[in-house]
Amino acid sequence: TGIAPSNTGGFAVAASRGLVIQTDADGSERHRTDLAAEGDYWAIAPSGAGGWIAAGDDQVARIDANGSVAWQEPAGGVSPGSIPIIVPDPAGGCLVAGEAAGAPGTVIAAKFDDRGAPVWNTTLRCDPGERYLLSAARQDPAGGYSLLAGFTGAEPAGVLEVSLGEDGSILRQNAINASAPVTWTPDGGYLSAALAENDYGGAQLRVERFDEDGAASWTSTQ
Repeated sequence: TGIAPSNTGGFAVAASRGLVIQTDADGSERHRTDLAAEGDYWAIAPSGAGGWIAAGDDQVARIDANGSVAWQEPAGGVSPGSIPIIVPDPAGGCLVAGEAAGAPGTVIAAKFDDRGAPVWNTTLRCDPGERYLLSAARQDPAGGYSLLAGFTGAEPAGVLEVSLGEDGSILRQNAINASAPVTWTPDGGYLSAALAENDYGGAQLRVERFDEDGAASWTSTQ
């Protein structure tokens, strides 16, 4: 359920129940790490300290390049039933974000240092009648993090962009007239894509490009 490239041309693949397999550039298996954890959905990303960060089943772990587990800790309340998003920190820590355990539709973001110790934990609580589904997360150049979460239940539905400070505090929240899944474009805009049923029992792929103010630039339907 997760794959990430290495700087040597190989890959690390995360499978269910916390199994991580590292390959070389030819696809041959180099290391196999069993985190001995449950959970059907696991994510993986390169670690800023080398090796990998794996997250799933409310667990987060750093795995060295040789396949050994450097540390493994609880993931701060991220639901085991969703695929988390990992944002590595250049210093070796990471942010793990996803749906909150026991609170469907609520987004949680947990920051860890390079030793796996919790730094802060922020919950994005829904407004009454709304549900949030995390779509993307990233580290901002000036520090802190940004999250994009689609929200439903309100009219009209849209995407909420949240900026977090370096201490996890919520700095800004901005609603965008887009649909999830959605991500950022390099120039500061947004790109969303969704499947919608058509009148003939099939589906259409609708892709929309937005500028940095959330205004639609173009729409493509396939």
